[in-house]
Amino acid sequence: MLAATQARAELTLCNRTSFRMEAAVGIEKRANVVTRGWYHLDPGQCRQVMDGTLDADMVYLHARTPSVYGSAPLPQNGDADFCIRNSNFEIANARGCPASQQAHFNRPNRQKGRSSISRKKPTTMTPRRGLPGSSACS
Repeated sequence: MLAATQARAELTLCNRTSFRMEAAVGIEKRANVVTRGWYHLDPGQCRQVMDGTLDADMVYLHARTPSVYGSAPLPQNGDADFCIRNSNFEIANARGCPASQQAHFNRPNRQKGRSSISRKKPTTMTPRRGLPGSSACS
């Protein structure tokens, strides 16, 4: 599981799986989305990925396992598709790329039609069907 929490104006990701994970975040503000990645997290590790004021209308999360675990099915759904790169990246206009350069991102803590990063209940991402590489929000 990967967990994302906002606390004291910071964004921290936690890996609750037994696999090494790579994560990317999408920060939406007034219809513009910036994506950043890859944040590498070992099993059980938490890592602060943003410090300071998190000024965003919505935060999205995409997680994957490194290729060392072998091939895994790609996620088939998500709340939004945004641009990523294979190596470390920051993309200012994350909606402006071909579909082949996009990945499925999920909104954390979806409850009753609302989505947010919660201070009390972290977002979790778990591998689908027990396979590394394909993640879903819960």
